[in-house]
Amino acid sequence: MASATDGTRQAGPNRPRVPATLLTATAWAGCLIVLGAVLYFLIQLLTLLLPLVVALIAAMMLTALFHPVATGLCRIRIVRWQLPSPLAAALTVLLLLGGLAAALMLIYTRFISQLPELRNALTTGLFQIREYLEAYSAILIGGVSPQLNRGLTRSTQLS
Repeated sequence: MASATDGTRQAGPNRPRVPATLLTATAWAGCLIVLGAVLYFLIQLLTLLLPLVVALIAAMMLTALFHPVATGLCRIRIVRWQLPSPLAAALTVLLLLGGLAAALMLIYTRFISQLPELRNALTTGLFQIREYLEAYSAILIGGVSPQLNRGLTRSTQLS
């Protein structure tokens, strides 16, 4: 029988000796496999909860951003009447929505005013693509695609 000093262990009378380094390596490999599985499931859980976490962070940021506005509205006194907190919060949300609507309106009007220029640039670009494809149609099988021809026809009709 082997002693513990030679670095081997014997599991039973008819079993071969297993070196201690092999037992240690097996234990470490098992721990690493368990750690990998735990990390995998943790990452899967985080990707599942990511939309919720992003929404909560955005809500906390908006709350921190508009808390001073709501507090200021609560401090306003109109002839001995102080604005209640729920009404101040509702007014803050309405101010936020009004600001967003104003910004979107400015963007929309600028987009509409530049739409004819955008349409002309798109038509010019499509014609350049068509000319390029026709120049190299020997490489392409079947020439210019029908979708591009339909797009060019549609864009010239809109102009």
